[in-house]
Amino acid sequence: MTTKPTKDSEWLFNRIFDYYEVSSHTLAVRGAAFEALYEADRKRISQLVSQRVQDISKQFNNEVFVKMAWLMVDDLYRAGLEATVWGPGYQSYVQAVWGTMFAALKSRGYTIRYIVENTWPDDDVRPVQFFPLLFESAGIRYICPSAFAAELPEFKGAPMTNAGLKLGMREGRHIAQMAMKEVAKQGKHFAYFETDFDPGCLDIVFALPSPPGTIEVFRNEAAVPGSNVKLAITPLEGTPLAT
Repeated sequence: MTTKPTKDSEWLFNRIFDYYEVSSHTLAVRGAAFEALYEADRKRISQLVSQRVQDISKQFNNEVFVKMAWLMVDDLYRAGLEATVWGPGYQSYVQAVWGTMFAALKSRGYTIRYIVENTWPDDDVRPVQFFPLLFESAGIRYICPSAFAAELPEFKGAPMTNAGLKLGMREGRHIAQMAMKEVAKQGKHFAYFETDFDPGCLDIVFALPSPPGTIEVFRNEAAVPGSNVKLAITPLEGTPLAT
């Protein structure tokens, strides 16, 4: 794939997978291509991609749409784990693909709740610095106790690690849980990341009411090939189902 496509047709795929699939490193490849475009071209191609994603999504019935949505949010996380660069082009690509898909999902009455429990190495600041940009670009509110702890005045300049933020986690969790309740009340998509697990710290997340259309995806396994997520769906009819 060239870094500066000269034809709009190079961005028009027939499968939604071709826009997001993490096994093909799609975000890295196509995000870099977006990054290489002139700003005016990027805006045009972004609109083109967004329209194509929207057109493809209209072909899905609700059952297929829901499956695509939870696969896409999990692949967004997995793509974020391997990302080494970020810029306006990458942000535009995420908005055009994931942002369009999750807006369409919301228009059908569904809401994504993506919950991750994963202890991070002390030198990895992705949950605090990078994931907020990634998920917000996709139209998903990012909520993380560690990120809130890092914003507390007494922790300005502190190492953004589990050890460095440990004393702020209690308040960070309180702020995160209040934010999560408000976002859930508003019926918006959210991603909740717990990076320093304590027993019971996710109880309040799983205790949230699940109105019709709630898609809850819980990942507490390393995001490697063959790993699993736990999926719970409340259909629009209101009868809870778990897969």
